[in-house]
Amino acid sequence: MRSQSAGHLETIRQSAGERARVLPILQDYLARTGLTYSDFAPRINYSPATLRMFLDDKYHRIAGTHSLLCRAIEQFIHQHPADAPQELMGDLYETENVRIIRSTIDKLLKYPTGYLVYGPPGSQKSFTLEHEIARLNSQELGKNGHGRRAYYVYATQGMRPTQLIKEIAVACGSSSVGDKCRIQRNLAWDFRGRRVLIVIDEAQNLGDSDKDWVACLEALRGLLDRPPHFSVLLAGMHTLLTKFNRYSAMLGQWNDRIAGKKMLPGLSEDEARAIAEREMPGISDRKLATVIKLATRTDAYNDNKQYINIRSLTGTLREAQMLH
Repeated sequence: MRSQSAGHLETIRQSAGERARVLPILQDYLARTGLTYSDFAPRINYSPATLRMFLDDKYHRIAGTHSLLCRAIEQFIHQHPADAPQELMGDLYETENVRIIRSTIDKLLKYPTGYLVYGPPGSQKSFTLEHEIARLNSQELGKNGHGRRAYYVYATQGMRPTQLIKEIAVACGSSSVGDKCRIQRNLAWDFRGRRVLIVIDEAQNLGDSDKDWVACLEALRGLLDRPPHFSVLLAGMHTLLTKFNRYSAMLGQWNDRIAGKKMLPGLSEDEARAIAEREMPGISDRKLATVIKLATRTDAYNDNKQYINIRSLTGTLREAQMLH
C-alpha cells in the first residue's frame, strides 16, 4: 500500500505538469489583452497574491495542487477570447478609410503626438479601430517588454474626466483604483519604456457640459505630456471637429499637439461594388445598383455630399442573402 506521503508527491508531480501547460496560455493572454496579473486575478475569483504565487511556481506550497486554479484560468480565457473582432460577414474590408486609419495608427506610434479623425456614421471607424488595435498588439506580442501597444476606449455620452481616465486604465489592464493622479502614475509605471497609443472613439460624447469636454481633453493631455508620453487619437463624427474648433481658444496647448485632422472619405462606389461582389458572387447589376442605392446617405456636415454607409450596405446584403 502506497504511503500517504508518496500519494501527495504524485499529486504534486501531476499538478506541476498541469501548471506547465496552463502557464504559457495565461502569459500569452495577459500579453494580448494588456491585463496585469493583479487585474486578471479578481476576474477568476482569486487574489493577486495567489496568482502571483502561481506565476512564481510557489502555489503548490499552500494548495498542494494547481487543478482548481488552472481550471478557473482556462475557463475564463475560453469565455473571454482575446482575438481580433470579426465582421459578421467576413473579415475587415480593405477600403480607403481602413488604409487611412491604419497609417494614422502607425504614425502615432512613432512619436508622442495627437491626431483627430472624423467622418459620417457608417464609415467603418469603430470596427476598423478595434480590428487594427488587436492586430497591432498581436504582432508586437513577441517583443516582450518593448513591444508597441494601442488601446481602445469608447466614449459614452456624458463621460466625465475621472471616468475617462478609469476607462483608459481598464482598457490598458492597469489599476483603475484611486483618483486621476494615482491612475496616471500607475499607467506611467506599467508602460515605462513602451510606445503606447490611446484611441478615444466617439470623442464628441465626452463630458456632460462644454466645460467637462475641455476638462476631458486636458486629462488626456496629461498622458501625452508626461512620461512615457502616450500618443492620443481622437475619433468621431463631424461634430468632433466642430467642437474642437469651437473651443480652440480653451485648448491652446492641445492645438500645438494635434499633428493633423483627417476626414474619412467614406465608402466609394467601386469599394461598395467590390464588397457586394465578394459577399454575393454573381449578384446581378440590377440588384447591385439597388443595394448601393439603399445604402447611400447624405452627409449634412460635408456640403450634403453623398456617401455609402458600409453598415447599411452589409446589412442590406445580409438580408438579400437570407431571401436568396
